[in-house]
Amino acid sequence: MESQEYFTSMEPTALREHVEGFFAHHRYQLRWNSDWDAAAERGSKIKTLLIGAFAEPHMKLNLQIAAGVPGQTVLRISKENSGWMAGAIGAHKNNKAWTDIQHNLGSSLHQLGALPNM
Repeated sequence: MESQEYFTSMEPTALREHVEGFFAHHRYQLRWNSDWDAAAERGSKIKTLLIGAFAEPHMKLNLQIAAGVPGQTVLRISKENSGWMAGAIGAHKNNKAWTDIQHNLGSSLHQLGALPNM
């Protein structure tokens, strides 16, 4: 599946707190599997199955926070579903939601001054 990495200047704990707030603001349920690995989910798989493209897109993302070079923390998000359960329109909505989340997350990190290469 598709993924995106953000190379930040944030401390790991601060990045985790920012990620929690960001995904809560965007109506994602966040479930931490470990201190640095989480699943984020929004929308209902059942609603998508029953009403297809009329439902809010079901998105499932994996998040990983890891150390990079000294002074750098890496956030990797991976899209875990395609949206095809809701047909071509559902897949399109899913891809748009994925593009939006990448853009909005990158913008929020940039506004914090956490993306030194931008």
